[in-house]
Amino acid sequence: MHREIYLFLQILGALGTENNRPSSAAQCVAYVAVAELAVGEWSELIPLLVNNVVNPSSTEMMKEATLETIGYICQEIESEVLVSQSNEILTAIIHGMKGSSTSNHVRLAATSALYNSLEFTKGNFEKEVNIIIDANIIFIYNCDTIYAINN
Repeated sequence: MHREIYLFLQILGALGTENNRPSSAAQCVAYVAVAELAVGEWSELIPLLVNNVVNPSSTEMMKEATLETIGYICQEIESEVLVSQSNEILTAIIHGMKGSSTSNHVRLAATSALYNSLEFTKGNFEKEVNIIIDANIIFIYNCDTIYAINN
């Protein structure tokens, strides 16, 4: 096995295994991802991260660490690198923000990821129909998150 693949598998395997916040593994994955995605490598990463968040069997720690990873990637990467995957990323973020069974930590990580993703997801909001639907959904989940954290 190539060292690069081994490294990817090891740092991805660490996501959701820590008890501390913020996740060190999330930061490691994000920094490797920023370098690799920028040169067209590790293309399977975003779908894998999305699956970590939407998979019902994922733990709360896995969802939180994965959303932190998405947020770090979005914050550091050149916006044009992820434009084609903005729908997938928003799916993970919205999934992390919704639901009464979602912990406040997961909701907060999702909200932070949303904030960090706005630069390259703005195209999702430029079409009139999408603006109304997406903005309303995100507004509702943001309000739910704020309400849940304050109560």
